[in-house]
Amino acid sequence: AFSPSHATVAALRSTGAFSVSMGQEDQVVACDYVGITSGNNVSDKFSRAGFHATKSTTANAPLIDELAYTLVCTVESYDEDSHILIGKIVDISV
Repeated sequence: AFSPSHATVAALRSTGAFSVSMGQEDQVVACDYVGITSGNNVSDKFSRAGFHATKSTTANAPLIDELAYTLVCTVESYDEDSHILIGKIVDISV
């Protein structure tokens, strides 16, 4: 579930898309940092983690250049009461 106060929710509402990236073992600390640090408080959290983003060509969502696997998704629904997000995978970047 994604709380509406998260910067991610504001972004996926405005773009209609999101991405889910997966790192490898040596990237756990950087991935954890990006996952727990709020974009509302730290606008440059990607660069602080050593990451760079490139816009996907298949949806309005970022690909993290340093992470090998990304699911690019479009928003199918977001329930305001339960905060459940449902997406459709439109591309897989490896």
